Amino acid sequence: LSGTIFNVTINSLSKVNIPVTLTQYTKNKPPTITQTMSTAGKFQFTNLNKDLTKLSIEVTYQKVTYEKNISLDQNLFELIEILIYETTSELTDLKIKDETMVITGINRRYSLMGVLQTIKVSNTNNKTFLPSPEETGPMGLFRVSLLPGAEELEVQTSLPSGGHIIQVDRGIALTLPIPPGDHEFIIVYKTSYHNETLPYDRRFALPTSIFRIMLPDTLGSIISETMTIDSTIKIGGTHYQTFITSEKQPNERLQAVFFNLPKKTFTEKLLNFTEKEYVRQISIPIATGLFLIVFLGIKLNLFLK
Repeated sequence: LSGTIFNVTINSLSKVNIPVTLTQYTKNKPPTITQTMSTAGKFQFTNLNKDLTKLSIEVTYQKVTYEKNISLDQNLFELIEILIYETTSELTDLKIKDETMVITGINRRYSLMGVLQTIKVSNTNNKTFLPSPEETGPMGLFRVSLLPGAEELEVQTSLPSGGHIIQVDRGIALTLPIPPGDHEFIIVYKTSYHNETLPYDRRFALPTSIFRIMLPDTLGSIISETMTIDSTIKIGGTHYQTFITSEKQPNERLQAVFFNLPKKTFTEKLLNFTEKEYVRQISIPIATGLFLIVFLGIKLNLFLK
């Protein structure tokens, strides 16, 4: 198995010798990991395992790991090309092509809202964006705005490994590298609302072509001076109201309010109240006190008679 390492930024084979890692997957056996050193941008592995189910190659350059999965359907005698890039800590060539916030459902009893947020980010540079907080400070991180009070976050991304996802005051900040091209990631979380409303106030960190919020038409509505109502979209059996805004610039502000969200019934409020820890702790003393009051009242009535 042979291949090359091509540095797109300088438009030539890598001039630096880089470790190359091959992982071989076979049926009912642990993966076999082999490493070699590239020379003048070329590498080679021999003695491949039999009964392979999957192959992957990794190279790490300037703290960024680039991985290529190799299909067993392709001719393994053909050269494998791994693309690498120089890095930059400047955000200027990043933009959001599409960001969609979908309200997936609401738990009325607990006033909890489920959210799925998808972001497609584009790096138009010929360098990989690699955050460097030491140089640029926290504002140099790639940030995503979430609804207030977001918790139980799960993030899935096509971005290379090698960084962290940090929850901050109004969303998350990522120290993950972003190579040239388009990349997507999905954020799933939940948040709570009060009095049937939830305010959302954000500033766009990057140029954003389109931002939309999709809310089931049976779960309330949204009011915003900077968003317009688009056509209703049906997904499965649910009709979603779609609110959009477009061509937003860095630091441009958006304010919106979710309103008429599902309201707890009296029974649900009572059930929530009785579930609270302090209620359970005082319920027995209160019951005992009520019993004593009734008992003493009966005794006092008998005494007075």
